[in-house]
Amino acid sequence: TFQGEAPDLRQVGGLLLVTGGVVAVLWRSRDGSAWRPGLSARQRWIGVLGALVAAFGQAGGMILSRAAFAKGADLPDGVAPIESVLVRLVAGTLAVFVLALPQREAFAFGAVLRHPGALRLTAVGTVFGPIAGIWLSMVATREAERAGTAAALMSLTPLFLLPLSRLLWGARIDLGTVVGTIAATGGVVLLVGR
Repeated sequence: TFQGEAPDLRQVGGLLLVTGGVVAVLWRSRDGSAWRPGLSARQRWIGVLGALVAAFGQAGGMILSRAAFAKGADLPDGVAPIESVLVRLVAGTLAVFVLALPQREAFAFGAVLRHPGALRLTAVGTVFGPIAGIWLSMVATREAERAGTAAALMSLTPLFLLPLSRLLWGARIDLGTVVGTIAATGGVVLLVGR
């Protein structure tokens, strides 16, 4: 209920459907269709823990960004989304550098600079991911009626990856995946519908 943004019953239902749908899509990694079946149970739990910490960090960042977007006496129009992106990218770059120092990988990016093909792919990925992706997510966070609606829509990434994972890696799309996609789509309709 930050900034009075308490969801109504319809939106709670939409959030639950989106979350359930995305979980159903990701659950398909069982039954031998995992991209990395050789992971140990410890590695899987570390991955789950990392994902939960990232989710809390993303939620906290969205709430703080939403507060920064609010109009005030010193900033009549609030912070612009592109300014928010700049702060996030600089902070993220510094954090990755500091975390990579103990592993002696702080300058590992230099290897990418020596390979033109890798550099091109990295540049394209950077434009579409950290730059355009974060910028558009900040626009959505600022313009959406509720921050939860924007967050739910941004959580649909696994659904958009389905066709790509099928084409590029031959991932199996089973009934659970289809049901999860339909549920998540229905949740979006509840969230954005009037």
